[in-house]
Amino acid sequence: MKFLKIYFSLLLVFCLSGAYAQVEEVLNSPSGVLVNIHYGGEVPSGILAERFGAGFSIGFSPVYMSKRQWLFGLDAKFIFAGEVKEDVLANLKTRGGEIIGQDKGFAITSLNQRGYFIGGTFGKIIPLKEDRRSGVRVLASAGFLRHKVRIDDGGTLPQLNGAYRLGYDRLTYGFGITEFVGYQYLSRNRLINFYAGMEFTQGFTKNRRTVNYDTGLSETGNRQDLLWGFKIGWILPLYDAKSTEIFY
Repeated sequence: MKFLKIYFSLLLVFCLSGAYAQVEEVLNSPSGVLVNIHYGGEVPSGILAERFGAGFSIGFSPVYMSKRQWLFGLDAKFIFAGEVKEDVLANLKTRGGEIIGQDKGFAITSLNQRGYFIGGTFGKIIPLKEDRRSGVRVLASAGFLRHKVRIDDGGTLPQLNGAYRLGYDRLTYGFGITEFVGYQYLSRNRLINFYAGMEFTQGFTKNRRTVNYDTGLSETGNRQDLLWGFKIGWILPLYDAKSTEIFY
């Protein structure tokens, strides 16, 4: 009898310790804020491809994820490229293709694309497994798209001083929308969190300068600026503590 008491006592201790060891904090369907930092490559198409070459973007996007995996928040990205196909300084060049600076020497100039998109975003995570934090990520954003030609001359061209520079930069902006489709992964230990996929941008814009000084003409028509490319992002998840579930 004493042996049986010892046996069942040890068995009870073993079962309790085993159950305790299996207690796991699982964030299977949490809510919280996802802080996203993303980088991507972008290729212009349509009328925008006549002005700029392929470029890149870097951005920041804080979004709230509900327990049902709906996403809504903000999206912002800075757009830049090193190739400008339109020679906006053509009227300042000599027959040899050089520009004479204020020191009577040939000026060194460079043209680059600069722009940004900022707006509100809305979407959803479509889970592919039991862990509902990971799956297909679908987002759509609407807001403001802006781009222009940045002219670097080192301050050697008096022809570009003050307001004169504005007649060459092709400043363009208007309403813009983006769509993103990709895959999101959020690990349970919060150490590996990322997403990657394709992004498409459409801008319904207009040139905002009265006249382009290099051509002497005004651009009065509406534009449709298109961008597409691949984007990858790192995620910092800040889960709501109330959404934590304990399973045994």
